Amino acid sequence: PRPQEPAEQGAHAGADPLDAALASGMLHQIARFAGAAAGASELRWDALHPRLGKPALYAPWLREALAFLVRAGLAHERADGVYALPRPLSGHDWEVAERYFAGPLHSESERAHAALVGPLLRALPEILAGRREATEIMFADASVQRVEQVYKQNPYIDYFNRVAATLVAGYAE
Repeated sequence: PRPQEPAEQGAHAGADPLDAALASGMLHQIARFAGAAAGASELRWDALHPRLGKPALYAPWLREALAFLVRAGLAHERADGVYALPRPLSGHDWEVAERYFAGPLHSESERAHAALVGPLLRALPEILAGRREATEIMFADASVQRVEQVYKQNPYIDYFNRVAATLVAGYAE
């Protein structure tokens, strides 16, 4: 068997599988958006920024996405706005992401997140270019189902909702 790539392992042992798949998919889609060819060894901010369809809206998001790739170990930021990649670009990163989203997914929360994130990731180049709205994908067919399931199936949100409800009830008494 071949050794696992960093995207399959995550940035470190025990990395969240969704984060690892998201990082791999984002690397592939951001590189695709930048027009980077297979075998490229870097992403350049000066190649990415001019392609943004809505720079004021998407430039901060893209900066944070690149920082996420750095934290995931899939890029190293140099001082000149160049993000060096630890290995040449290939379709492997997309395969890692698609394999995760194809399942099997083990919990309701994981399935809900994958149902929301997968379609957004697939459309990322068109979203960044301004050809599609993220909300068009999040709320496909005017449905809140993709977003709603993330909130319904999230133990952290449930916990904070209970804390907020307790505080409000205590204040009301």
